[in-house]
Amino acid sequence: MFVSSDRKSEFKTESIARKVDDLSDRIELKSAHIEIKFESTLNKIVDKLDSIERHIDRTGEEVFEKFSKYDERHTVFESHVKSHIINIESLVKHSLDANTKIKDIVTYDFQSVDNMVQTLKDYKQDHNSVISILSTVAIQLQNYTTLHTLQDTGFRDNNHKKCDNCGTNSANSPTNGRSLDDNTTAGTDGNDIREVSSTVEQLRQQLAVDEKLTQLDVHVDYYSRKIINTIQEIWRSSQTSEEYLKVAIDTANKTRSLIRQELHRLQELIDGSLTKTPDFSDIREPLEQKLYHLSTTIDDSFNALMISQNSFISSCNRIQEEEEQLYDVLDDMLVEIRNKSSVDMTAVKESIDGLRSLINESTARLQTQIERTDERIVTEIMRQIHSNSSATVAHEECFLTRSQLISVCRRDRHNSTKNSDTNDEQTDEELPPNRR
Repeated sequence: MFVSSDRKSEFKTESIARKVDDLSDRIELKSAHIEIKFESTLNKIVDKLDSIERHIDRTGEEVFEKFSKYDERHTVFESHVKSHIINIESLVKHSLDANTKIKDIVTYDFQSVDNMVQTLKDYKQDHNSVISILSTVAIQLQNYTTLHTLQDTGFRDNNHKKCDNCGTNSANSPTNGRSLDDNTTAGTDGNDIREVSSTVEQLRQQLAVDEKLTQLDVHVDYYSRKIINTIQEIWRSSQTSEEYLKVAIDTANKTRSLIRQELHRLQELIDGSLTKTPDFSDIREPLEQKLYHLSTTIDDSFNALMISQNSFISSCNRIQEEEEQLYDVLDDMLVEIRNKSSVDMTAVKESIDGLRSLINESTARLQTQIERTDERIVTEIMRQIHSNSSATVAHEECFLTRSQLISVCRRDRHNSTKNSDTNDEQTDEELPPNRR
């Protein structure tokens, strides 16, 4: 069947017009989609900025609330510290008073103990002297009693002898008065002996008292040393407690000064943060850069989209033609299969295998033809580019075959995919880690 060149040109112009209309519709849809996406990104950025501002306001309020709570706690703590300091000062006063009283008591007790010890020493000396005198007196008295007993025994022996010699008449003799005198002297001597024995008994009692006094002196020394040691220990403990109280007062004063300094510093920081407006310059610059990169990527993607749409349309046309051919082949195959349905399964399998081989051969032929046409189109385009011919060549170039358009569209599509991948990689590299 022969078709005229005018008819071909009309058909081509109509198909080109339809393609242009389809492309314009698709481009409008794509541009609308890109605008919607751009608006959504802008809305997300604005929402992010609003959330950041709200977060800053919220943090400021939380800091102010924490500062108020901290101020309240500081007032309570300061009141507790003041009360503790007052208690410590009262304890210090009481301890000082107790120390003074202990000093007075210790001094008085030391003086009294010294006086008691001195009196005991004096008494001991006097007692020792008295004991020595009494011991000498006792020795002399003992010697005297022994002599007196000896004299008494000798005098009695002489009287018995005289009585034997003189007989009964001796009572009227003048010696009778003398014997009476001797008896009186003997009575006085017996009284002296009783007195000496009583003095000796008193001396023995005095010696027992002396022993008791020595024991009492030992006990007094022991208890006086014990009292002195306890008083010294109380004095040391009072001194250490006084030092501890001084250290506690110093630490309380230091902590109070440090707390005041920290509160003053926090007050200055909070006042500065409340009066100072938030500065978004650090955020604005990267956002502007990001918007600029987004706009450039949108433009590049739009251009790539145009190229990819052209290539897609050409590929769709080619696929439609190939699908029509395949549909025809498949219809023939189905008809043959239906006609040969009564054949055995082996024949069906053989026919199916043959059809598969035919399909494979046809697809291989189509592939080889497509590759050859692609090569011819490429060589023709390169020749036309290098020749730089006139407008007639450009007019003829517009009426290239469909396979040539398919190859050009494939190349453009391949280049556009590469460009889009590179642009996506650049945008991913420019994005911060939390935005990817």
